[in-house]
Amino acid sequence: MPASPHIPNTDASLQPKRLERMRIHLRMQHYSIRTEQACVDWVWRFILFQNKRHP
Repeated sequence: MPASPHIPNTDASLQPKRLERMRIHLRMQHYSIRTEQACVDWVWRFILFQNKRHP
């Protein structure tokens, strides 16, 4: 899997959140918008299943 896009600013508050980074990665891989939405939705459901805690 290719490396994720480099974000030049190292300030954590200015970097995109994980789901937004996932969207960026899927777009760079030329996935369709519907596939992107479905993937992000499933990840969000998993996060909610884990009670918003790191698994």
